[in-house]
Amino acid sequence: MQQVILHRMQGHGLMLLTESLKKMKVALSMIQKGLDNETIAELTELTQGEIEQLRRQ
Repeated sequence: MQQVILHRMQGHGLMLLTESLKKMKVALSMIQKGLDNETIAELTELTQGEIEQLRRQ
């Protein structure tokens, strides 16, 4: 998850970082509930790669 956070931090302000962290928290919840990557990506605007990194954590 740290790599995803660092990737999101590049070129973004604190407000966008906070938004990204909220999206990741939501995505983790969705992963735990068994949602597929495509659905999570559509609802959170995270990339497939970011979601896969979260799944590996």
